[in-house]
Amino acid sequence: VKSELNIENEQELLPQSDLSQISPGNLPTLDEQSQKSEKIKKQRDSLGSVNLRADEETKKYETEIKKMEDDRADLYSAIVKLKTSIDELNQKGREKLLSAFTKVNRKFNDVYTKLFNGGSAKLELVDSDDPLEAGLEMLVSPPGKRLQSITLLSGGEQALTALSLVFAVILVNPSPNCVLDEVDAPLD
Repeated sequence: VKSELNIENEQELLPQSDLSQISPGNLPTLDEQSQKSEKIKKQRDSLGSVNLRADEETKKYETEIKKMEDDRADLYSAIVKLKTSIDELNQKGREKLLSAFTKVNRKFNDVYTKLFNGGSAKLELVDSDDPLEAGLEMLVSPPGKRLQSITLLSGGEQALTALSLVFAVILVNPSPNCVLDEVDAPLD
């Protein structure tokens, strides 16, 4: 009974009780049915021939899609791991840079004070909150002068300030050899 109802619904048939309402004038003519049948056949033919390999091709494409999805997942996890590693390296780099910067800054002031017989000097990170991207500014105050950038000093003062920085770096991280060529050229 259930299958008969499904067939009736699919074919849009009227229940048995409604057959009495159908009259020969309501039925389509043979020509109309023939034209409708031809139209449906043309539509079917326009679809083209049946691809007998469609099932195989579908499986092939499903396999390729699955592989691509797996590759994408692998790439995504690799990117996440890489970003995590980069963040860890940057964090360690920041810590080491700030530690070295603090030591060099302290030594820079000590060496500067000895070379100039007074005054003060300091290093500052500028142009960024991130130490890895920041620039370095040397602010110095020779004896009797106010605190200023190294670019405002005379040639001899700039040379001594640069030597102070070189010696501060060497004191923090000693190297076996250091060759300086004509360091005293601009000195008075």
